[in-house]
This record gives sequence, structure tokens and C-alpha cells, in this order.
Amino acid sequence: MGYSTPDKAASYPKECYYIEDKETLPNILDLDVTSEKRIFFHETSCDSNIKDKITISAQHACAVESAARLNPQYDVTLIYNSPGVIKMEDDDTDKLIQGLLTYKNIKFVYANINQFSKGTFMEDVLTPAFSEKFGGVINDALDSFRYIILWKYGGIWIDLDMIVTKPLDDLPANFVGMESSQKVGTDILGFQADGPGHRLISNSLNFLATKFNNPHFNTFSENFQKSDNSDVFTRFLKSTCEAEAFQNVGAQICQDITVLSSKYFYPIDTNSFEKYIEEENLEKVMDTFQKSYTFHTWDPKRNTSLLTNKSPFFNLIENFCPKTYEIGNKMF
Repeated sequence: MGYSTPDKAASYPKECYYIEDKETLPNILDLDVTSEKRIFFHETSCDSNIKDKITISAQHACAVESAARLNPQYDVTLIYNSPGVIKMEDDDTDKLIQGLLTYKNIKFVYANINQFSKGTFMEDVLTPAFSEKFGGVINDALDSFRYIILWKYGGIWIDLDMIVTKPLDDLPANFVGMESSQKVGTDILGFQADGPGHRLISNSLNFLATKFNNPHFNTFSENFQKSDNSDVFTRFLKSTCEAEAFQNVGAQICQDITVLSSKYFYPIDTNSFEKYIEEENLEKVMDTFQKSYTFHTWDPKRNTSLLTNKSPFFNLIENFCPKTYEIGNKMF
């Protein structure tokens, strides 16, 4: 669905999302977000609370580094829902964080989901009471966090399994990308804090909140989970554009929102991960990414045991997040 490590987050105690008396990172609500150039990432697991310090995986560090390195004029903000502070104890995750902090445009912040959702359509959903009642479904609700961020601040949202391969400065102010010919992806989204993009985000949040707040939620939650938030987003984008479908070619513009084809953000689709693995694909894969802005590592589908140091995947990692690769190339 797009939120980071959902299988892991689902197995962790949800209380970590509502702790208010533990030392943690600077609160996002106190952050200066007046800059028009903002990139957001979101870490949803409870790892940092469990380990009593901020943690990050090599793959997620690579995503953040790639964005910061190629977009030095952007503020790159990594948001944690689990409380914790950065501690330099010289283990692998500390070294990854230390590498990220050499980029002056990277910020680590904390967002208590109960506090942060106040004043949005999701404020009744992202509460301790809702989490207690519906358990693991809170992870599906957390996937709406991208919409809340963009609704509040505008900017660019990127999932932690997307690696940035080009500067994002020449992208339109309001953009989405096709994941396939049937579906708009939500792994990278760019919207201004007002205008047609803001209205699209509002409609999506309102729909999701209505679904989760339905008194018969338990009777349709299974079906709802089969239809993820990108399906919801695709539905409302079609409605906004008064379109039955989008062509997966070039760029289409409607209501000042640009819909970009899959070659911009998903040049290798979810069923073609073997292209990252096979050494003979290296030249072709590297050429493909000269033309795209990101590549998706398809985290849940990745069989790392098949990767070698000559796989295109590692060549991409070394090129686009060199500090993370140097520190943690054995951690992918």
C-alpha cells in the first residue's frame, strides 16, 4: 500500500504512536515549513521506541540521501511516528544516520499522529480509542498520513522505497504519476498547499475518514483493505479530471494537475524486479534511469538473496546514495 514496512508495523504495539511523555525528536508542529521547496518521507514502524533511539534501514537511508543529494535547495524532512532521539552509539544504524546528517538539508522530526491529525478529516480515526477498537487497521489509516502532510503544507511526498535519480525542480507544481495503465501511484506526489491539488487531497481524506468512521466498519474492512489508498486516489483524480481513464503516455494535464506516465517514476514495474538482479541488464537499466526521476525498489517483493554486487540494483544504489552504500552496502 505504500507505507513503510507495514508487516513490521502491524506486529508492533500501537501504543508507540500515542506516547507523549518520552524524549523525542523536534515536533513537526514546531517546524518552519514556509519554504515552497519541501520533500517529505515518513517512517511508520515502532522500531525507534522499541530500541530506545532513532533507527533507520539502509534502504530507507538511501531514499532520503538520494533526494537530499540531488535536491540541495529542498528541505528534506523524515517524519517518525515513534518517539525516540538520535544516539551515536556507533552501531550500523547510527552510522547511516550520521551519514545522512552530513547533508544540511535533511531534518529528522517527530509527529504524534493524534496531535498532528487535529483539524483534519482523519482526526477521529488516528486516535488511541480507534486504534484500540480496530487494532491492526491503524496501519491502513496511517497510509493517509501522506495526504494530511500535503493538505497541511504542500510539497513533494516520497515513499521510503523510492530512490530519486534526478533533480525534481523541473516537475510541475501539482503532479502525480501513473503506476500502470489502470492505476495512479501514490509513492510520489507533488501538490501546492492550495488550489486544485489541495481540493483533490481534501476529497481523498474525506472519503477515507468516512470509510473508517462507518459504524459497520468491521463488515467491510476486509474488502476495504483490498482496495488500497492509491485506488481511492485514482478514483478521485478521475472524478476531478472528469475522465474515465488516463493514457499511460507522456503528460496529461487537467485542472492544473499533471498526470505523468509510468516512465517518469516507475520505469521498472512491480512484476519486473528481475531486471534489477540480472547482471546482463546493467547497461539497459542504467540507461532507463537516465530518463526517469525515481525508481521503486518494490520492498515487499524483493528477494535480496538473488542480488550480487554486480546486479544493476547495487549499481543504482552506489550511484544515487553513495554515502549510504559505503556505510551499509551489506545491509540491503
